[in-house]
Amino acid sequence: MPIKLNFIEKLGLLKLNKGPGPLIDVLGALSFKAIITSFKLNIFEILSKAPITAKELAQKTNSDENAITLLLETLESIDYVNKKNNLYSNSLITSKWLVKSSPNYIAGLFNYFDDALQRWEYLDKTIIQGKTPMQANEWLDKHPGKWDRYHEGMLSIANIFCDEIVSKIKLPENAKRLLDLGGSHGLHSIKFCQKHPSLSATIFDLECARKTAEDAISKNNMTKQITFKDGDFLTDDIGSNYDAILLFNTIRIFTPDIFAKFSQRIFEALNKNGKLIILDQLDNKKHKSKFTKANTNLILLELFNSTNGHIYTPEDISGILSNSGFHKIKTINLRRSPGIGLITAEKK
Repeated sequence: MPIKLNFIEKLGLLKLNKGPGPLIDVLGALSFKAIITSFKLNIFEILSKAPITAKELAQKTNSDENAITLLLETLESIDYVNKKNNLYSNSLITSKWLVKSSPNYIAGLFNYFDDALQRWEYLDKTIIQGKTPMQANEWLDKHPGKWDRYHEGMLSIANIFCDEIVSKIKLPENAKRLLDLGGSHGLHSIKFCQKHPSLSATIFDLECARKTAEDAISKNNMTKQITFKDGDFLTDDIGSNYDAILLFNTIRIFTPDIFAKFSQRIFEALNKNGKLIILDQLDNKKHKSKFTKANTNLILLELFNSTNGHIYTPEDISGILSNSGFHKIKTINLRRSPGIGLITAEKK
């Protein structure tokens, strides 16, 4: 939660510039680390069972009582927990988004960005050189366990807007086969197959994504409709005769020349009237608010620091797909996620 300011504080710090307004961002960074610590200590899961005292929580987390009290008071001040009669409980926003039993659970996103911020230690080098000195996949390979956190983060992101995506996409009539390239957690394939019972899907991704994907497939009872295939889709055979292909959060790793070649491979892999569906952070200059602009630019900066690929405009993508033979190219903005857009195209 952003640090809340009262009217006088907003006036003095932000409007009149009488105090050091940038300190709000410093406090925001500290708040983020307090939340990460809460995940490590399993605090939100414990509080989801029933309100308890700081002493009881200290016992359950094998922590110092004074220290856990200070952490709880911090969380209460930034609206992640509530306090009443010396009993602490999760706030409504925590209960909805940060507790595992919630269908809106996105805690994996915090761990994802906790790792991303470690890579921001070399952001200055990225800016100076114009490209990252170490791509995210290289960093993840060097840090055991981080790939799991990466895929959990991708799952959290998908959980925010997956239903909206499926509701806005019309698959070809009588579609039977879907290919999910770089499908990671598998949630998108799961949602499409749930909506279209006659559809089967193949998730094509690196071996490190298998566990996250197969756990999700099993949890949703979709083992008969969805399979996982490991490999590098840039170099390995992706198959053919697909009615739809998903390319989600993937084109960002492509340079324009690689994207052009790969879009041609996708075109050839689709059946007649087959549909390509792209989802990614787009370099779209139309921002409706300061928040939308900040959200988009910060994510674009993270992507630039994580990959030597390219952040595309909708026009860039449309041009490349047209050259590959696609038509009926459409851009669809997502209401629930500023800066992220869908682009659909059909095979002539």
